[in-house]
Amino acid sequence: MRSSDRLPTTPGRSADSGSVLVLGLGLVLVALLVAGVVVDASRLFLAQRTLASLADGAALRAAHDVDLAALYASRPAGALPLSGRTVLADVDAYVRAQAQANGTGQVHVVTAQVNGGTVTVTLEMDQHLPLLGTIVGQPEVTPVTATATASTWVVASP
Repeated sequence: MRSSDRLPTTPGRSADSGSVLVLGLGLVLVALLVAGVVVDASRLFLAQRTLASLADGAALRAAHDVDLAALYASRPAGALPLSGRTVLADVDAYVRAQAQANGTGQVHVVTAQVNGGTVTVTLEMDQHLPLLGTIVGQPEVTPVTATATASTWVVASP
């Protein structure tokens, strides 16, 4: 390359003087994107853990709904019979009260199934992703689901 083909520069500056700024801006954008992924992933993880804790509590509450008529009529050994009529109502009341007390938001009871002496509760809530949802252009919600199971058993006294 001949010296006459070069772009004119001011004395003491090279022709590459703006490339560090572009590289620095690119690095800042990548760092912001990584921070957004970490914040949103943490938010989803914490929402799932909160929902799992709420599902555990609801399942334990429902496991206390023993069907007394069936219990006294048959004197079962092993699993205690649970009242399917009151389980869903108790789970729903527990979830609403705890979600309101904890500020969790809208939690929906998907299922509350009774199988013998076992209750399985599945909860769902929608979680907003504030950073990446807005950046990507899809500020929609992401559903978070948790399932918990609790059982009741008769323990024979010695």
